[in-house]
Amino acid sequence: MKRIALITLACATLVLGLALAASAMNAPTKPIEMKFPGDGAKYGPIMFEHHAKHLAIKDSCKTCHHKWDGKGEIEGCSSAGCHNDTSKANKKNPNSYDSAFHTRDSGHSCVGCHTAQLKENPASKAPKKCNECHSKK
Repeated sequence: MKRIALITLACATLVLGLALAASAMNAPTKPIEMKFPGDGAKYGPIMFEHHAKHLAIKDSCKTCHHKWDGKGEIEGCSSAGCHNDTSKANKKNPNSYDSAFHTRDSGHSCVGCHTAQLKENPASKAPKKCNECHSKK
């Protein structure tokens, strides 16, 4: 029985390792500048890194890039048909650029994911405050 458990654990570890390696191969190696399109943003841009913490998330690419088919090139959040409403008047609109990152009850947004992590593990190092990711202009 122990032998079967060890073999199962070894196989699961191998599969997870291969999945992480495949994700890492497609992920950008340099930080990506994310900023609100146009002028008038309250905060400066965020420099997002696809480091191990984010790549370790199950289906890491599809978690954030939820409209990606898993095959073609990944497009930015503000592309047509995604979060291309860049008006600041309606931040609650699911197609708003702001909601892509700040909707608390969405597993696809930064704030939603960080909120869930902190609820699950209050000692988590997930950012809790705006200025932990954002800088003032």
